[in-house]
Amino acid sequence: MLSAMAVDPFKGKLWGKKTEKVKASGNTHDPAINAAIDLYEIMRHLPVAGNLVKIKGEDNFDFPNLDPQQLNLTARYILENDYYTKHAGLFITRLIKESYKHGHNGFHLDTSDHALDGLGDLLWGSKENRISLSVHGNVGNHFARCAEYLDAKVHGNAGISFGAESGDCFFRLYGNAQDHCANACHYNRFEIEGSIGRYLGKHSRGNRILIQGDIGSMKQQFHTDYPRECVFRFGKVESYLKAAKDLGDYRENKNQILLVRR
Repeated sequence: MLSAMAVDPFKGKLWGKKTEKVKASGNTHDPAINAAIDLYEIMRHLPVAGNLVKIKGEDNFDFPNLDPQQLNLTARYILENDYYTKHAGLFITRLIKESYKHGHNGFHLDTSDHALDGLGDLLWGSKENRISLSVHGNVGNHFARCAEYLDAKVHGNAGISFGAESGDCFFRLYGNAQDHCANACHYNRFEIEGSIGRYLGKHSRGNRILIQGDIGSMKQQFHTDYPRECVFRFGKVESYLKAAKDLGDYRENKNQILLVRR
């Protein structure tokens, strides 16, 4: 459970500069935001395709073009008015995709303690124009799964499969992450201030990963599950020693395991 995670990202130096909290109202006086809220009211009743990939039939709808401020206000309204369902993360992600397609970038979301599953799923930027996303609050399972060319900062905790199956991304997490962090991804950079669960970097290649807190077991079931050509840096001696032990029999995978100090 996310609530069991020890790091409190809302206190202390890790939080950084706090943003102004805007209370969304039922009538925003903004036609674009109202159109997005009305669309969500329809789509929240539709089935989800696959394992939190997309909402079935979403391509049949016209999504409004919101700038980053409008998008955050829409997300806040959805979360603050008991609209939180498994659809919310996917819907907000689709709004980000539409906004980015129309030339916007520098997205910021205030999620508070809502753990939105599927947020950032299949969020693709480009090498020339990377997507920038900052989240103040928690994210749920499968954050930024299959994302490409994304720079994401999360001032909170994360569920399972944080950054899984993504490529050429940068992730900075100021809290903890559950199991399967950096799973099956390639050529990413992860900086995690808190602790993580089991199976870090399973099936991954070419990543640079910094973990400041504790880690779970990195032992995998099969030889082919182990990470390859990754650089692991750890801020705690115990985590460094655990990783060195768990990965020690697979030196041919060309991983580097380093102990770092702030």
